[in-house]
Amino acid sequence: MRVKSWFVLLAVTALAVAAALWLVAARDERLAERVYGEPLYPGLAARVNDIAELGFDTGLDQWTIRRDDAGVWRMAERGGYPADPDRVKQAAVALGKAAVVAPKTADPAKHTRLSLVGPDPEVESADDVKTVAMTARTAEGETLAALILGKTKQLPTSSEPGQVYVRREGEDRTWLVESRFDIRKDPTAWLDKTLLKIERARIREVVVEHPGGETLRLKRNPYGDLRPVDMPEGRVTEDIRLTAAQRSLEFLPFADVRPADEVDMSGAVETTYRADNGMVVTVRTKEAGFETDGDPAYWVTFDIRHDPDSVSTEADMPELTGPDEEKPVIDPEEGAERAQTAMERAEGWAYLFAEFTAQNFIHRMETVTSPKEES
Repeated sequence: MRVKSWFVLLAVTALAVAAALWLVAARDERLAERVYGEPLYPGLAARVNDIAELGFDTGLDQWTIRRDDAGVWRMAERGGYPADPDRVKQAAVALGKAAVVAPKTADPAKHTRLSLVGPDPEVESADDVKTVAMTARTAEGETLAALILGKTKQLPTSSEPGQVYVRREGEDRTWLVESRFDIRKDPTAWLDKTLLKIERARIREVVVEHPGGETLRLKRNPYGDLRPVDMPEGRVTEDIRLTAAQRSLEFLPFADVRPADEVDMSGAVETTYRADNGMVVTVRTKEAGFETDGDPAYWVTFDIRHDPDSVSTEADMPELTGPDEEKPVIDPEEGAERAQTAMERAEGWAYLFAEFTAQNFIHRMETVTSPKEES
């Protein structure tokens, strides 16, 4: 009789569990039907322009981007350096357009599976970050959205939004939502990397002055290439390095930035570039004493001005090498405008560069020439 009672109890328990599971499944199915396509934050799409602050926390880094009175987005943790406006706009719009695909677990014990527990303070690098907490506020401090973004189920394509698991702050319920989220997990990826660009063909002269008095002078030859002045006998030019030196202001991929008054630039190498349009750029470069992305890092500052007396003359210009080659246009007004724009961005800031880029600012005679081989 006891065995029979035990089996009856087991059967009743199994039925109860099955019924409970069915009820949960039915409830979730009804919830899914009710919320599919609904905004994650109802009404936010219409208030995207009210967002004046975005905050991020990965456990490794925390950063805040605020819109100032002039409409410029700035990163507080980088001294107010401008943020990439397109990336900020994309993040705000993606948040406003986030729509529910399906409800997911409301069991906190299962949040780990979806990387939705919260930012992990033990994470050691941006590559290891799996979770980002994101907050959107108005200029008055009203919180419009606060959520945790976890695993990505589907990356966005040119025609379809992506899908990512999220959890609204203060809630246990998790959601699969679709939108075009592209939330970079490194604060430096949010900085506006527009800095300065002077094409190789415009660089007429470069002078590199090292502490202690060593000076390297490079001048453009009739063929448009920089060559060392007073090159010692028995040496030949390293053309690849000279070309890199001439192109060193074409692409400036800085890794980070700080207010210049926070960086000691004493003993820096000073390099002056002169361009055909009268732009004069003085670059000061100093080893930082640490690495960035596994490469020795250097702090670099830029002083950018326009000197009408430095505008190239016809005699300074390279010779035309072919019948179809067009004569370069020298435009001092364009040079003055570009110098003003670039200086407004660079003045007062120290930029961190990897050695791969910074080495082109600190050449010596022995780096742009090599001993001539015996014949």
